Amino acid sequence: MKLNKLLKGIKVLNAKEIKNVNIDNISNKTTSSFPNGLYVCLKGSSYDGHNFKDDAKQKGAVCFLVEEYDPYFDGMQILVKDTRKALSIIAKNFYGPKFPKIIGITGTNGKTTTTNMVAHILKTAGKKVGLIGTEGVFFNDKKINLHMTTPDPIDLFKLLKDMYDAKIEYAVMEVSAHAIYLEKIAALDFKIKALTNITEDHLDFFKTFENYEETKSNFVKSGKSIKVVNIDDKYGCRIANEAKRVYTYSMLLPSDATASKITGDSSSFDLLLNGKNQLVKTNLIGDYNIQNSLCAILICNKLKIKTNIIIKGLNTFKSVDGRLNVFKNDDKIAVLDFAHTPDALNKVLTTLKKVTKGKLYCLFGCGGNRDAQKRPLMGEIASKLCDYVFVTSDNPRFEEPEFIANQIVSGIKSTNYEIILDREEAIKKATSLLNKDDLLAICGKGAEDYLEVKGIKYPYSDKNVLESLNFVKN
Repeated sequence: MKLNKLLKGIKVLNAKEIKNVNIDNISNKTTSSFPNGLYVCLKGSSYDGHNFKDDAKQKGAVCFLVEEYDPYFDGMQILVKDTRKALSIIAKNFYGPKFPKIIGITGTNGKTTTTNMVAHILKTAGKKVGLIGTEGVFFNDKKINLHMTTPDPIDLFKLLKDMYDAKIEYAVMEVSAHAIYLEKIAALDFKIKALTNITEDHLDFFKTFENYEETKSNFVKSGKSIKVVNIDDKYGCRIANEAKRVYTYSMLLPSDATASKITGDSSSFDLLLNGKNQLVKTNLIGDYNIQNSLCAILICNKLKIKTNIIIKGLNTFKSVDGRLNVFKNDDKIAVLDFAHTPDALNKVLTTLKKVTKGKLYCLFGCGGNRDAQKRPLMGEIASKLCDYVFVTSDNPRFEEPEFIANQIVSGIKSTNYEIILDREEAIKKATSLLNKDDLLAICGKGAEDYLEVKGIKYPYSDKNVLESLNFVKN
């Protein structure tokens, strides 16, 4: 591809110096060769790609996208204001122009379940669908593992091109706050953007909740796409009042998709949509899963899927791996869930408390080198809602597990807890205490298959531990 086509839509600050060379590859990494390539210099919190231009040149780069011009560097430098935003545009130009219709779902909690719901409903309607998110990339019976919720632009647009070439009509994707802030999705044209909720998370990166909330809200409000928002969430309510082409869903307020007559376990409800009331039955429990369902319903409604097909899709949808997965060993019950924020933990435990006849136990930890402010809050929530709490390790990364655990228990005002840092041993101890009608909630990791310690990801799975203890997924 000629360089001028690759740079279409980008303001080049030194345009007169640029020669229209041919580009065969684009990269922001120097880990492998990319002959006749364009190297994009990105700045991170602990690295600066501008320092690796010589490495990139040795690997085959013939021009270099920069924010800082180096007069001593022997290579064609393309100076732009923001290389991150430019990378998204370049990746789109390189792999485009045709991609599937893109549905982006953001929010602190519920992204994974809701994207899977939407994908399942669309498949029920006979559509070819691709899915991009926390659990990986899925299309045409293929799975591609990811290391992040939203891939980097080069990987993302390559995946979207591969989906289009495979006749995929819709790409349903989770959009993380990090991806928005780092301009990964700056060049994406969304058909629909949806918001599940905004609660506290990732303050290690965003520093303040206001920065985090603003990042998500501005993403949803921007552009000409259809917006689907949860007005039971106050930030969703604000977006509904400020943005254009907004459609709303709620369990509490009049909206475009409203739930009422909710059963005790929240597995079924009456749906008011397009002026008609219809019964919706699901295989999920919890009010938050009704909100996820409403979000999926409204998205698919705006994609012109018939209501009876939408309801059929929800009725046949099973829980996502790592989200409220029930395991049983005779009368003993354990539930795995990814809940790793105060809001998610509160919702999961509140839901399980409603359906637990005996004692409710909880086992969880908090990730290291992440938002430390949530640790005592989660300790307080668990101790108030549960009869007993096991505080354990969960991806301590470069922090000491003992330090993290002590921060968690600093929020516990009672004595109904104990610390067992070895997660497998904690699960063994917790399950040994279960009697008939008791329930153990194992939170934080969900379907993750590793424990990250000191930069190394060791193989580990809560599911495997439960199965070794003769628990079977329900």
